[in-house]
Amino acid sequence: MTIELNTKAIRGLTRLALPADDGYIYRLGVALYGFASLSSFMAELAHHMDPLVNRTALQARTGG
Repeated sequence: MTIELNTKAIRGLTRLALPADDGYIYRLGVALYGFASLSSFMAELAHHMDPLVNRTALQARTGG
């Protein structure tokens, strides 16, 4: 199943030169999801190493 994304409105609002292929949106989403997963994992690891660390506050600080 392929989904057609209408990116003409986005392309019209930006000054950046975006690639003609819309695959970059998918790759960007995968990269952001991977970064968020890694960041969450590191917060969990820090909490297990030092249980006194507030996990919620640590995760809030890692969310760029």
